[in-house]
Amino acid sequence: MSILDAFLIENRSFVNYETEHFICFAGSLALIAYYLYQGRNKWDENRQRKYVTIICLAGAFTQLFKVGYRLYDGSFNPGEDMPLHLCNMMVLVMPLIMWTKSKIWWGITFFWIMAGCAQSILLRH
Repeated sequence: MSILDAFLIENRSFVNYETEHFICFAGSLALIAYYLYQGRNKWDENRQRKYVTIICLAGAFTQLFKVGYRLYDGSFNPGEDMPLHLCNMMVLVMPLIMWTKSKIWWGITFFWIMAGCAQSILLRH
């Protein structure tokens, strides 16, 4: 049993809207507030872009890590675990868009996100 098993083994004990959920949510809100304050009041444009790119890379890493871990774990299902859904593809594409500084691709992904959000609100899975 490794240290990662505490986070990665499905033990079915996590309950939505219980203590663990609110601790993660509060921690996320605190980090978001901190980075928004720093980015707006203290950082120049290059540093802002650097941190947004790092955040995008962290999201892409988690998507790729999930695939690798599921392969290692033996629970990999190509139909569900490949990052080919709209949201998963966006997470992989955003670091490239931030790195290239392409305003055209930024605009395309903005509308891609809006279409995905509208679809998720209007339609079920």
